[in-house]
Amino acid sequence: MKISKTYIFFLAMFWIQNIDLYAQQPVLGAAESFAVFTGVGAFTITGASVVNGNAGTDDGIFTGFPPGTLFGQLHVDDATSAQAAIDINTLYLDLAGRTCVTTIGVGMGNGQTLTPGIYCTGAATTLSGNLTLDGLGNANALFIIQIDGAFAANNNSVVTLINNANACNVFWQINGMLTLHPDTGFKGTCVVQGAASLLGNAGVEGRILVTSGAINMEANTVAICDLMLPVELTGFDLSVYEKSIFINWQTSSEWNNSHFVIEKSSQGLVFTDLVKITAYGTIHSTTNYSHLDPEPLVGVNYYRLKQVDADGQYSYSDVKTITFDPVSVIVQVFPNPVLSNLNIHVISDSEINDYIFELYFADGRMLKSVRFFNPITEIKNVDIQPGQYYYVVKNSKAVLKKGSIQFF
Repeated sequence: MKISKTYIFFLAMFWIQNIDLYAQQPVLGAAESFAVFTGVGAFTITGASVVNGNAGTDDGIFTGFPPGTLFGQLHVDDATSAQAAIDINTLYLDLAGRTCVTTIGVGMGNGQTLTPGIYCTGAATTLSGNLTLDGLGNANALFIIQIDGAFAANNNSVVTLINNANACNVFWQINGMLTLHPDTGFKGTCVVQGAASLLGNAGVEGRILVTSGAINMEANTVAICDLMLPVELTGFDLSVYEKSIFINWQTSSEWNNSHFVIEKSSQGLVFTDLVKITAYGTIHSTTNYSHLDPEPLVGVNYYRLKQVDADGQYSYSDVKTITFDPVSVIVQVFPNPVLSNLNIHVISDSEINDYIFELYFADGRMLKSVRFFNPITEIKNVDIQPGQYYYVVKNSKAVLKKGSIQFF
C-alpha cells in the first residue's frame, strides 16, 4: 500500500503534539507539599508574606514567621527537609534532561502564547507583560520551560492560563537566579539552581523549589497550585440603612484581583449587575469594601458577589438575603452640642420598640452602648470627655440613623 508523504508528515506532527500534550508528569516526591523550599541556603522573609503550603530549608538559617504567615508546616534541617532536598535535585535533573522540542527567544511575554510542550531558551531570560499558556482544552496538558541562565519576571508581568491549563502542570527549570519583581502574577513550579528573590507584592500560584541558593521574600503570596485562593473573602454582610441597603464585605488577602460585581435578584434565580467595584489587585492585609443600594425592592432582596481575576476568571460568593420594609422613621438626637443630658426621639410606624444607641470615638472604637425601649428617651449625666464623636441609632432590623455629635 502506498502512503503519501503528506500523510506521513501530518501523522508525525500529530505524534509530536501528542507527546507534548501527554508527556510524562514530573515526580516531585517529598517536595510536592512545599510551596517554598531551598535545599541549601538561608531563607528570609522581611514583610507580610503569605505561604500556603509547607516551607523550609535543609541547610541554612530560617527567618520569617513572623512577619510572614504560614498555612502549612515549617521544616528546617529535619527528616522531611532532607528528603525534599534529595527529591528536588532529582526533579531538576529530570526537567533539565528532557529533550527540548521548541527553542524560544530570551524575551518572553508581551502577548506571547504557548501551547503544551517542552520549550527552552539559550541564555538568561526575562518575562515582560503577559504570557499565555493555552491548555487546548486538556486539564492534563504539560508545559516545561527550560531556562539556561538567570530568569527575571519584570514588574507587572503576568502568566495567564486558558483552556484548562493548570498551574500544577507548569514547570520552570531555571539554571541560575530567579527574580520576581513587584506585582508579578506568576504560575507554575519553579525548580531553581541558584538564589530566588521575590520582591514587592509578587505572587506565585505554584512553588519555588531551590536546589542550592538563598531565598528572600518581601510581602509576597506563594501558594501550591491546588491551594491558591485569588481572594480570601472573610465577610459579606447586608443591613438596612434608612431607605437603602448597606452592602459590605472584607478580604484577608487578594492576588491579581481585578474587581467585584455586586449582583441583585428579586427571587434568587436570575441576577442582574448592580455595580462594579474596582479591587486593590494584590494585597496581603484586611481590606474592606462597601456599597449603598439606594433602591432596594420591597420585601426580600437577594445579593451575591462576583469576584473577577485579572485574567478574566471569576467565582461567586454565597447568596445573601435581606428583607426591606419601607416604614417611615424619623430619629432626632439632641441637643448637639451636648452639655449633660442627651435626648433621643424615634417616630416610626413600625411595631418594633427595642432600640440601641451606640457612641463611637472618631477612630471607630465603641465608647458606649445603651439599650432603650421608650421611643422618647433621655440619657442623663453623660460623662464623656469633650470632643467630637459619632453615633448610631438602630433596632433589631435596621440602622435608623447615623451622625456626628459634639460633647462639651
